[in-house]
Amino acid sequence: PTDLERYELAIARAAAEVDDKTQLYEKLKQIKDPTPEVTDAMALVAKQTKEGLKKLSKAREELKRERSMPREIYKRDVMRDSIATVAKLIALMLCEFVMQEYFTGPRCMFRTFITRYMQVPLTVITTHDTMVFRLEANARSPDHTNALRAACAEINKRRLRCDDRLMIYEVVESLAGKP
Repeated sequence: PTDLERYELAIARAAAEVDDKTQLYEKLKQIKDPTPEVTDAMALVAKQTKEGLKKLSKAREELKRERSMPREIYKRDVMRDSIATVAKLIALMLCEFVMQEYFTGPRCMFRTFITRYMQVPLTVITTHDTMVFRLEANARSPDHTNALRAACAEINKRRLRCDDRLMIYEVVESLAGKP
């Protein structure tokens, strides 16, 4: 039998056991002037009924959990996993390179670097001979803005080109919140 069939069978058994115990308890309750043995039997049957209800509840929960599980097992795509791992490593290496070359060494954690500098609002203006990258300054963090300005100046000194266009990086004041 499958797992589902086993759970369904366990539920049926637990339900039948609870029904039997409940009927027995009702019959014992009908006895007039019960003896101490009958009273003890009633307590035992009540305890067993309670345990049976717990088993029944547990079996129903396990069946519900089992039914929610996917029926298919997917084969892991090792090639795709390897490509994703390499892409992550390349991104980290690029961050490390930028930190060392333009921000004078890794003075902060990668996560901090990414949140401070990789999510800066950017405007790109392209002409036939230049590409101007305007990074918005963070008015609340002048130290980071100054570090970004220094990094842009260092990049501009190298006169980098892309598709025969000079790339120019500049930090501009934030336009957010200004009338």
